[in-house]
Amino acid sequence: MAPFRCNHHGVTDARMPTTRDERRAAGTVWRAVPYPVRKQVVTAARRGRISADPIAFETGREWAATMLRPRGQHWWQRHPGRTWLRLALAGGVVAETIWLVSSGRPPWATVWPLPVIAYLLVLLTLFNLGVRRSLRRIVAVPTDPASPELSAGRPPSG
Repeated sequence: MAPFRCNHHGVTDARMPTTRDERRAAGTVWRAVPYPVRKQVVTAARRGRISADPIAFETGREWAATMLRPRGQHWWQRHPGRTWLRLALAGGVVAETIWLVSSGRPPWATVWPLPVIAYLLVLLTLFNLGVRRSLRRIVAVPTDPASPELSAGRPPSG
């Protein structure tokens, strides 16, 4: 498979909040990499290695760094994907369910969707945190392939 070529250098300072245009540009360049190559990059990063395609790896690293940057200046904007909102909604739905069931007003047969919705919100939040963990792993891989344990090639037989 031919290596993927990338020319995306529009990312600003990593400490500053990212803009929607930066996220969109980084995502567009990352999605232009063929899916099997992206999968190889993420799999190699999970193992602490550099992918066999260094250009795709650098594209993935820029995308991950862009997506991990805060989206605003306030503390609640440091968690993208509305993590706080989902958790607050799940907590509110659980509290509402407890209140409705303990008050004895509606039967349980009409209240059961509320805990299901809360459970789905928590699962969605956990999925989002798992994606962020993968992004952090991509960024954390050293770019120096000098040591053999970090190369994407076959391990030495011994």
